[in-house]
Amino acid sequence: VQSIAFISSREVRVSGRIWQRYEDGLHSGVVKGFLIPQADSLDVEESYRRRVDDAEVVGWTFKAVLDQSADYSRFPFVEEIIRIPIWPKDLQHNVLLVPDLEAYPLIRPSARPVILDGQVLPNWDIEATRFSYAPRSSKAQFGFDASAALSSLPELHFDIIGKKQIVGPLITYLLPLGVVLIMLFGLL
Repeated sequence: VQSIAFISSREVRVSGRIWQRYEDGLHSGVVKGFLIPQADSLDVEESYRRRVDDAEVVGWTFKAVLDQSADYSRFPFVEEIIRIPIWPKDLQHNVLLVPDLEAYPLIRPSARPVILDGQVLPNWDIEATRFSYAPRSSKAQFGFDASAALSSLPELHFDIIGKKQIVGPLITYLLPLGVVLIMLFGLL
């Protein structure tokens, strides 16, 4: 994940890179690509394609606007989980996406292995990231034969857990107000 931005209380914009490894013979006939079913808008662009041993690795850059419900009942002590469900583009075959954990030097969630260093989400502390599986959110067959068993496969989720920083906003918004109040008191 390269950047995250809260557009509104219900929308999150996420951008980053996803790669997939297709083994020769095992994945022949599988449509290459991925879907983010929760995205209101999704832009995907292939950025590279290369051979590694007996496999083809295809990488994409993506930008997605996700519909996420936020709970601001504990504001300013907000903790959010941004959940990105990822589906295979090939809905006709039984394809289960598996994270490439060998590509990361540290896999601990607190090490935030999938987040690029730097200002990914201003005024937020990324506590952890994790991959998880959940039952597929859609029970539809999407016009395919019921034998495809799409609903029996779990979907891959990538979760980003973050907490709102409170010191920065307090200094930014309350310090100027405090200075103005002290100046007004001094003038009186």
